[in-house]
Amino acid sequence: MRDFKRTYSYLWDDRLNMIGWTMLGRALRLLMDKLTSEFFRLTNKEAFQLIKMKIPKLAEGLERREFRIVLDRKYVEFKGEARRLSDPINLCKIERMLCEESNLEEWTLGLTIDQPLIGEKPDHWRIYLVSYEGDEKPKSLLEDILSESVPFNIPPKDKEIF
Repeated sequence: MRDFKRTYSYLWDDRLNMIGWTMLGRALRLLMDKLTSEFFRLTNKEAFQLIKMKIPKLAEGLERREFRIVLDRKYVEFKGEARRLSDPINLCKIERMLCEESNLEEWTLGLTIDQPLIGEKPDHWRIYLVSYEGDEKPKSLLEDILSESVPFNIPPKDKEIF
């Protein structure tokens, strides 16, 4: 468990790593219909070069560090419309909707929705919205979707809760 926490905290707690993880995931979702099993045999460098050929603005934005996390929130439970966020199948649809409603190109934003394993079992959801040059237009749309959800608050370590 300690190794798991250490490995994933490197991702979750480092903003640049989270931006890269989110936007590379977005690139894969955009290219999903075009990827063959051969893609998954490529080295990371070769795979990135292929992404760069297919979605050059996304790859160049990553290289130049032009993406920003505009929303990083934790929730105990998704409610209402936000329940769709808990199913990975909906991720691409929600990203597409955010782009369309914000009048942005599809490569300009990405979502990561995860259940970090801090204890024995996941106790919250963490959601990241990453956008090109920190464009906040899609943030308010996502906040509307999340408005009925229950925020996750970690109590300070020096206080006891009864």
